[in-house]
Amino acid sequence: MDTRRTSADYKWTGAKFVFACLGLVCVYLGGNGLLTHLQHGWNGTSVTAIYHGQRTACRLEYMLATDSRWQETEMDCDEASAIVSKNPKKKVRFHSDTFVQLSYALPDGTAHDAEIKRELGVILPAGIQIGDRLPVVYAPENPGDVRTPFTLAALGQYLVMMGFGLFVLMLVFMRVVVRVVARAWQPGTPEQPDEPAPLPSSDRLAAITGTPRLPVGSAASTLSPSKSGPVSAARGLSSQAPVRSFGKASQTGGRQLTPRAR
Repeated sequence: MDTRRTSADYKWTGAKFVFACLGLVCVYLGGNGLLTHLQHGWNGTSVTAIYHGQRTACRLEYMLATDSRWQETEMDCDEASAIVSKNPKKKVRFHSDTFVQLSYALPDGTAHDAEIKRELGVILPAGIQIGDRLPVVYAPENPGDVRTPFTLAALGQYLVMMGFGLFVLMLVFMRVVVRVVARAWQPGTPEQPDEPAPLPSSDRLAAITGTPRLPVGSAASTLSPSKSGPVSAARGLSSQAPVRSFGKASQTGGRQLTPRAR
């Protein structure tokens, strides 16, 4: 029972870690793409480009039997797909990217050919045909760094990516989110009076005052009243009290005087 429960806990923790990483990656891609696109559009130069179509580039990642490092090469997509189908996925990986081919004129009048990778935030006009014109923005210091202008459609893609990442993170940390929200919406409770501080122990009190701690027996004997004290005091008082004889007080230290016979 305990072993199964521990294994399930480990699996659940691993799944939470994977989903948390996925959420963080989505938030990063959305936020970084949004900021980069805005910066590129602010610092770039806007021109009108001619659309020449799209091409698909395939990349093949493979690991040799004698080397544990991954190597990458570009090849035809059909050939790459055939290689992947004949080899285990742990040794071969297949990736494909789509690029938009454009050409536009630089400020000096020369034509420049460039490609835009189809990724998040790259929006093409609907129904675009080869030879059509579309606005693009390129970096003056690097004419090959070209992108489509920032539009509301691109903003929507970035926001959807970030929202999906935040939603995944909220599901992973649901308990923490519920606890924080419940604490924020909980009505205020009256403050409880502070409890009095506990009295220090005898050892602590002795350390503070600098006086040695007395044993229990000696402290009791010192603090308890003496039994012989009141009795002896009473005896002394009775011996010194004046004694009346024949209606008169005698000042002879308490000894009774008797009349002498004539």
